[in-house]
Amino acid sequence: MAKHTNGFEMQNHKNVPIIIIEESDLDEIGLEWALRQSTINNSVTRVSRCNEAVAMLQDPKAPYYGKPIIVLLDFDMPMMDGHKFLAEVKNDPCTKDVIIFVFSESGDWVKRMAIFDSQVAGFIQKSNTAYQQFAEQLKQYFEKTPLFAA
Repeated sequence: MAKHTNGFEMQNHKNVPIIIIEESDLDEIGLEWALRQSTINNSVTRVSRCNEAVAMLQDPKAPYYGKPIIVLLDFDMPMMDGHKFLAEVKNDPCTKDVIIFVFSESGDWVKRMAIFDSQVAGFIQKSNTAYQQFAEQLKQYFEKTPLFAA
């Protein structure tokens, strides 16, 4: 199987697990609904704190350790916020290649630029239609990214 430049073997996106980092049950339900509506049926794990997700990603015993994984990150989390999460994950050689999409209630362009400086794959502002847009953005990413060649 061919290798992508980040060392991951190329694979079908349907085999890539998704971690949702979101403290709101309603937002998490909306995200999962939108994923299913967009026919993204990957396995989904939800955690409600960024520090939980960091521990999962850095655990060598986790089934997806060192493998491609998608993280959907609510940037405005309590305790460990999105900035701290991104710094922790992107500065760790074992997790630096994790693919992260960020969503936030803030439309602040300064905040968005700081997020993109952290090497995220995408950003969307939360709104009534945001979850469907987010799922469509993820679907397009799957279709266009060589890591996820069929």
